[in-house]
Amino acid sequence: MVRTVNLYIGDIVENTVVEGPFDRFALWVSGCSIQCIDCCNEHLFKKSSGKKINIKDLSDLITKSQEKNKIEGISLLGGEPLDQAEELYQLLSLLKSRNLGIMLYSGYYLEQINKKASQKKVLKFVDLLVDGPYLPEQRDMTRRWIGSKNQNMHFLSNRYNKNSKEFTKRNQVELVLKKSSLEAHGYPVLNLKKVK
Repeated sequence: MVRTVNLYIGDIVENTVVEGPFDRFALWVSGCSIQCIDCCNEHLFKKSSGKKINIKDLSDLITKSQEKNKIEGISLLGGEPLDQAEELYQLLSLLKSRNLGIMLYSGYYLEQINKKASQKKVLKFVDLLVDGPYLPEQRDMTRRWIGSKNQNMHFLSNRYNKNSKEFTKRNQVELVLKKSSLEAHGYPVLNLKKVK
């Protein structure tokens, strides 16, 4: 009997240009054991805040987005994606034949990830890793897709070139209208939590 594997998902954007290089499918997992101070996604700290989605259904949705939107890759954000490492590994295993670039944002440092087998095996699918917790006292808006100075970008494959124009552009914000809500994605300079 095949076991049903589910990921807890906080949000999905099927096509974005602000959460990584090129057009991407962005997937925010829910649940975070790190819980950075001033995190822009505090609403995703609790795993139960997300919706449980079967990884096969999620894989099908990503495949459809690749065909429809011509996405180049997937960005995995959170919450903390590696708090659901086994489920994430299963999802990426299903998608490996799709030739999608994988970008992973994690509050764990690469050295920490490499010490935990369940998290380390996820990295075999990852092309680009942004690691380290967000530290508000080290906020950094000068490096694309980086929130604070302690965080680093690790190129784990040859898929992306750190000198390409995608990596030297400024951070951007994208507004997405979903039914009755307006979401901001990317890296806004102002603190949207304080805007009323």
